[in-house]
Amino acid sequence: MVPCASATCGYFYHAKCVAQLLFPENEAKVTEYTSKIANGAKFACLLHKCDICKFGENKEVKELQFAVCRRCPKAYHRRCLPRH
Repeated sequence: MVPCASATCGYFYHAKCVAQLLFPENEAKVTEYTSKIANGAKFACLLHKCDICKFGENKEVKELQFAVCRRCPKAYHRRCLPRH
């Protein structure tokens, strides 16, 4: 298990699981990134960037605050939150 690089996160992941989350459609990158993480490379989990626009959270602007999925490691800005 490897911790997220964010100091306040507290989540841990298997190297291959985080690689699959970061590169869901590219098996070559999954294999490469799994090796990098296993060898000590740092990563920030998906909870630190919006899944839609890929930007971070701004807690001072209501529309740019994160809503976090309870079932998977994904976060969305309030303005980017899928309506379905």
